[in-house]
Amino acid sequence: MIDESFLIPAPRTEAPLDAPALGWGIIGPGRIASAFAESLAAHTRQRIVTVGSRSIDTALNFAKRFNGCDAVRSYEELVKHPAIDIVYVSTPHSFPHQCVMLALEAGKHVLVEKPFAINAHQAKEMAQTAQQKGLFLMEAMWPRFLPAFDSVRQILSEGILGEITSVVADLGEYFRPDPAHRLFSPDLAGGALLDLGVYLVSLSSLLVGTPSRVTAVGQFTSTGC
Repeated sequence: MIDESFLIPAPRTEAPLDAPALGWGIIGPGRIASAFAESLAAHTRQRIVTVGSRSIDTALNFAKRFNGCDAVRSYEELVKHPAIDIVYVSTPHSFPHQCVMLALEAGKHVLVEKPFAINAHQAKEMAQTAQQKGLFLMEAMWPRFLPAFDSVRQILSEGILGEITSVVADLGEYFRPDPAHRLFSPDLAGGALLDLGVYLVSLSSLLVGTPSRVTAVGQFTSTGC
C-alpha cells in the first residue's frame, strides 16, 4: 500500500550564480557546445574566453555571440591561453581523448562532453593524468545535476525504496540511416551506446553501483556501427 503522506525530498541544488567565475575555453563549437555556452552566459557568472575549432570561420561565428570571446584556429593555441581556467571539450566521440590530454598537459581543468572516452584505456589515462596533476576532470553527464536527481539521491540514501535489485531503462531516438552522419561512422565512434546508451549506463550506476559483469546484445548498421 502506498504511503500517501510521503513527500519527495526537496532538491538541494545550489544556485548557479553562486559558483566562482572561471574563464572557459571551448573546444568543438557545435550544437551542444552552443547550448552549453548560452546557458553559462544566461544563468551564471562564468566567462567564455576563447573558442577553438578546426575551422576558423566556425570559431569566429561562435565567438561573436559572446562578449569578450576570442577565436583561435588550433586547440594547442587555446589551451595555452593564460585567461583560461577550464576547458570544455565537445568534439565528436573519436577526438575528446586527444583534446582532454592536451588541456591537462597544459595545466587546465577539463569538463568533457559524454561519452567520457571510447574505451577503458583512454578513460584510465585521462583520469590518472588529472589526478597526478591535481586537476579537475569530469564528464558532462548533465542529468545527474538536474534537481530531480538530487531528490532521487536522497530517496536512495534514506532507504525509502529499500534495496534496489533491478533497473529497467529505455531510451530511443530515430535517426535516418545516413553513412555520412557521425552516428553511422565507425571512424567517429558512431552507434547507439556512446551517444544515447551512456545515459542509461550512468543511471544504472547511480542506482545500483558498479557492475561486476556486463552482457550486451545489439545489432549493426550497414556501416558497421
